[in-house]
Amino acid sequence: MGLDEKSIERGHSYVTILTDQDRSRVLDVVPGRKLESASLILGTLTPEQQHGVKAIAMDMWPAYMSAATRLLDNAEIVHDKFHVAKYFRAPLLIA
Repeated sequence: MGLDEKSIERGHSYVTILTDQDRSRVLDVVPGRKLESASLILGTLTPEQQHGVKAIAMDMWPAYMSAATRLLDNAEIVHDKFHVAKYFRAPLLIA
């Protein structure tokens, strides 16, 4: 799974997007990028689906990490190289 935000208009109007990364498809989109948005979108999964998520990719946005930790009890949170390098202000090194 993937959880990300996108700006939908000029400025700071965001949506939260839940994706199936194995099948390259969008599962759902909700307004905002706060804890409530992340909880709402992850709440669209059944309890069985939530329990079955093994990993969720996201940036280091605290609201998303908090919702994932609370609702996806078996999922590891995975951060991509781009966001880790950006967080530490280090150049992106591709191995």
